[in-house]
Amino acid sequence: MLAIDDASTDGTLEVLHAAAERFPHVRVLPFRRNGGSGTARRIGTLQARGTVVVWTDADMTYPNERIPEPGAHPARRREPTTRSSAPAPPRRAPTGSCGCRRSG
Repeated sequence: MLAIDDASTDGTLEVLHAAAERFPHVRVLPFRRNGGSGTARRIGTLQARGTVVVWTDADMTYPNERIPEPGAHPARRREPTTRSSAPAPPRRAPTGSCGCRRSG
């Protein structure tokens, strides 16, 4: 899990470092200055090591209950095959209403 601290001033970075000590799969990426949520998401997606990226905010602006279970993620479903001879359109990373995006 990658946790990004966007130069917060409320002690979040210390909490994240403590969590990283307890949970070896937590990686903390602190920013020197606040670049906004778009920058944090862009850099976080680039730094992600998994197949599926899920964004959520510590202030719970996006409820975690809306994050799908890993096996239920739409990106993991097989797409139906077609018998068309036309070239397939370019594939784009699916983005769900959950704020999820496939990495890589």
